[in-house]
Amino acid sequence: MLDTGAGFLAIDDSLAMWLGIADSIPFGGTPSLAPRALKRFQIGDHSIDFVQPIMTIDADVIRRVTDRPVLGLLGQRLYQDRALVLDYVARRVTMVPSAGHDAGSPALEASRVVASSFYGVGARAIPFRLAGDGKILVTARIVVSRFARSKPFTLVLDTGATKSTLFRSSLEELRVDPKSWNAICGITLPTLFGTPSACVVRVPRLELEGFVPHSAAAAEAGTPRETPPSNASTAHASKTTRRMRPAVSATLGGNASANANPATPVAKAQEDSANAVSDESSRTAADSAELRTKNAQDADRRTAKEPWRAETVAIRDHDAILMDSPLQAVLSQIAGESVHGLIGYSFLKAFRVTIDYPNRVLWLAPAADPDPRPFEYSTPGLQLERRGTEVRVTGVVEDSPAAAEGISVGDRVVSIDGRQAASTDLTTLGRALEGEPGSHIEIVVEGTKGVRTLKLQRRKLL
Repeated sequence: MLDTGAGFLAIDDSLAMWLGIADSIPFGGTPSLAPRALKRFQIGDHSIDFVQPIMTIDADVIRRVTDRPVLGLLGQRLYQDRALVLDYVARRVTMVPSAGHDAGSPALEASRVVASSFYGVGARAIPFRLAGDGKILVTARIVVSRFARSKPFTLVLDTGATKSTLFRSSLEELRVDPKSWNAICGITLPTLFGTPSACVVRVPRLELEGFVPHSAAAAEAGTPRETPPSNASTAHASKTTRRMRPAVSATLGGNASANANPATPVAKAQEDSANAVSDESSRTAADSAELRTKNAQDADRRTAKEPWRAETVAIRDHDAILMDSPLQAVLSQIAGESVHGLIGYSFLKAFRVTIDYPNRVLWLAPAADPDPRPFEYSTPGLQLERRGTEVRVTGVVEDSPAAAEGISVGDRVVSIDGRQAASTDLTTLGRALEGEPGSHIEIVVEGTKGVRTLKLQRRKLL
């Protein structure tokens, strides 16, 4: 599984022993470093020799949640010299060669050259920091209202996280009170560092601090904007205008005097007046040209000095996990600074994502929802997980129809609307729980009360 939250390649304990890079399985499934390197590793057409360090993990945690035969995590060290393009709609990952910017070249411009063919229309650039074992750190804010904004805080970009996550103690530190947010509680969140209880909350507005080129057309097209003449050319044009102005005035005045041959003082006065008007018109035209040139120069200088303007990337009513977990302390220790949460799939799926590691720029371009789920939170309120061939209840939403029927954590799910749980993948079972509010679903469960067939109503929980 591609996991930007992981610093290294992480391999299941049993597979690590089979490959000969580890000698034993750590007690309690604690992640540890393999004592030996992997001679060769290949991702698509990209081959890497002598891969080290390698983490060994209990990947069963991931398999239980995803119901997929996941054998490990692809961490940052494997693609640190490249830009990753994540297209959730096409379900494709592209690795693009990239190089870091020169000392005198801004990272945003260097990244724009590398990623412009991939990041898509309307992309915004989010500078990030790499910390610890390769964690991507971005700066974010929570906006509750026009007059209530949190101070900036730090999130880890984690493509392995199903939903964005906020640590409860972090919100207290930021003086953000989630009590008024819509929430469902009673679920759990399996991680490599335990399975804490959690809530899904609806964050009013989550913003990432980013930038966009001053030229909106250039930002959308991904190409440098068409600029006014360079300073040298503009200066030359200005000097030419100033040299020509007296010559034009003199020529116009001289021709008028030579050809008029006035016979009366009145005619002479009319001639002088006409010459004065001609001279003034010439000066006005030249002054206008000079002013346009000066404005173009000023615009060029402003763009050269500040070619990018600050602009946030935000999602309103963003679904996120709210929990207390030892994971926060682990991430903060690795990163060397306070980490307040994770940016996960629930945020990233709204964009075509390009992660330029060498230049440390994240590009987000709006994209279609790759997996529309209009009734994601219109369910009886059950959280499921596969344990071997069995499907078990791992969470029951508080005050939900499932809770009212006395379904408990640990109960075995036999079938859902006639689908046998043992032979149906977890994603299909989970989607079968979703539906129109008020509709019903038949579930067969086995627990301390024996085998029961229940008809549960779907209700909008969030």
